[in-house]
Amino acid sequence: MKKILLIFIIFVFAGCSYGKIAKKNNDLMLTLKPGQSKEDVLKVMGYPSKSEKYTLASRDTDILFYRTSSFASGGWDSDDYFTPVIFEDGKLVGWGQDLYDQKMMSSSR
Repeated sequence: MKKILLIFIIFVFAGCSYGKIAKKNNDLMLTLKPGQSKEDVLKVMGYPSKSEKYTLASRDTDILFYRTSSFASGGWDSDDYFTPVIFEDGKLVGWGQDLYDQKMMSSSR
């Protein structure tokens, strides 16, 4: 019983921590502007939780993923918890799952 209680407490504290990170990232994302350099965005947002790098349509494409939700339908580290921030040739193009899906779909044609 003590073990179950301890596990529950750990999950509650982890959820609270991720909630604070998600709120901070959402607030900071509101300050981003298309055309900013990747370096400038990193100064504002800090390092991402994860990243991807591709060459799409002959452009170097960097995608940084920031945690923006503490509750999602997928598993603990599901993509649903993160918002992609997309750069082409070092400049911010935009952010969000719709843009990510659009970029990935257009690269498969």
